[in-house]
Amino acid sequence: MTDSLTLNDLLELPNEVLKTCEKYQDYSDLLQESIVNQYYHKNLRKDLNLLFEQFKEIKYSYPFSYLYYTKSIQSDVCIQSSSKNHDPIGNFVSSHMDQYLWLERFYQAVLMLATKLSNQEAVYLVDSFFGHRSEDFISDKLGISRMTLQKIKKSCLVKMYFEFQFLKYTK
Repeated sequence: MTDSLTLNDLLELPNEVLKTCEKYQDYSDLLQESIVNQYYHKNLRKDLNLLFEQFKEIKYSYPFSYLYYTKSIQSDVCIQSSSKNHDPIGNFVSSHMDQYLWLERFYQAVLMLATKLSNQEAVYLVDSFFGHRSEDFISDKLGISRMTLQKIKKSCLVKMYFEFQFLKYTK
């Protein structure tokens, strides 16, 4: 686990997913079809895509001196979540801290997910969510048919669903 994220950590996340997946490839396989059928639904890809869009939006606004902000907020600022709280500065700080904590949770969840993906699922994740590549491109890259890619896609999306179920889209 990292002490503090850097912009380079966030930008290198797709490469880190592929490297981590290679380390754990002997332990990862596609999910059984019965499990995929139980949890997969047609809007799952859209729901997960919202999380990646949020990641894309806030990764450049992340304060890379986060530890300083955490210490100053813990010792100098008392944030209350009362409906009567009309403190715009406190609301601003609270909102941004929530985003930064969400970003760190997202980063750690993606790294944890990488340990559970097969190589083909990792390529699908990186090319689809980070690279915004088409399924035709991904199936050509992997040298497989579109039908086989659908099995890989569904297995990957269900694994992502389980790993990201605690993260919520906050826009």
